[in-house]
Amino acid sequence: IRRRGEEEAGRIIEEAKARAEKIIEEAKRKVDVYVENMAKPEIITMRRRILGSASLEGHRKVLMAKEKVINAVIEMASERLRRIVEGKDPEVDYREVLHRLVLEAVKAVGEPEVYVYANESDSKYIRRHLKAISKMVSEKLGYKVKIRLAKHPIDCIGGVVVSNPDGTKTYYNTLDGKLNDVIKKFRSILGKTLFKKVVEVGSG
Repeated sequence: IRRRGEEEAGRIIEEAKARAEKIIEEAKRKVDVYVENMAKPEIITMRRRILGSASLEGHRKVLMAKEKVINAVIEMASERLRRIVEGKDPEVDYREVLHRLVLEAVKAVGEPEVYVYANESDSKYIRRHLKAISKMVSEKLGYKVKIRLAKHPIDCIGGVVVSNPDGTKTYYNTLDGKLNDVIKKFRSILGKTLFKKVVEVGSG
């Protein structure tokens, strides 16, 4: 009787173990399904967020570096232009530059009478040499041009703004404007260069 009791107990224990293992396997399967259907997308989303944050941080640093370089270039270029305008650069005769800027602007407006706007220093120079400048422009363009100097100076590093009498045609030919045009092109070139460097570093 005792042996039968032990055998019965052993059988019950084995059945219990089998049921327990089956329950555990079913639970594991459900966990796997949950991970596949629920947790995995969450993990992927989290990973993307982390990578996205890293990418945004990297992009932000690239933009900061780009702006830092551009600002340094603008500062250096502006300082060089000021030295040229003030006649402190022995390599450039600003009077010739100013004459050319006036000629370009008057030609662009294409009227026999124009108003020239310049900063205070350039206005004084143009006023003193107005006849000579008008003669030079007329000879270069092949028709007589009457140049009038605007009463109020404008705020710029150098160069001129020229318009016809009624203001319907205006041509901006300041050094500031030319510098801005160069900076726009430089931004594009610098952006591509920095991006290329970042990609090379990132893939290395």
